[in-house]
Amino acid sequence: MDRKEQDQMTRDLSVSFREKILVYAIGIEQQLTTIIISRFTKNPLEMVDYILYFEKTSFERKIELVNLILKSDHPNLLKEYKITLQQLNQIRDIRNRLSHHHSSYVYDGKSTDFVLSPNVVKLKKNSKGFWVGKNDKRFTVKEMKGLMKMVEECDSKIREIVEKITKN
Repeated sequence: MDRKEQDQMTRDLSVSFREKILVYAIGIEQQLTTIIISRFTKNPLEMVDYILYFEKTSFERKIELVNLILKSDHPNLLKEYKITLQQLNQIRDIRNRLSHHHSSYVYDGKSTDFVLSPNVVKLKKNSKGFWVGKNDKRFTVKEMKGLMKMVEECDSKIREIVEKITKN
């Protein structure tokens, strides 16, 4: 595959990557809210007030609350879905980068990577003596594909948790 094809493939995949991560992150965050609300009430009329309250809560805080709820009320689910719950912070981090960082592409002579960089990039020298962003995040084609698969699976697992908690 020549450079032009490599660049185009990475660009096309990065669009799908951005869409999939952002859409699934929204769904996951809504499911976390459902888990939190189910701790307080099962009454649909009361749920509205909780939804309005928790919609202002950050994704990070929702992850923490769900972990606390599972730890105290459903330790078996906390153990069963340990990896999924750990992936939530990774998804949150990627979602935040996609939402707030600049995107670009870099070709290293072999492949084109998708890069997310904050407004202020801290620089460091790499092993070859070139200046590179210290706080930017590069995604290879393989990493983007893996992360898209992970976010889909995580969404499915979080929905399983919701079903198990809300059926009681």
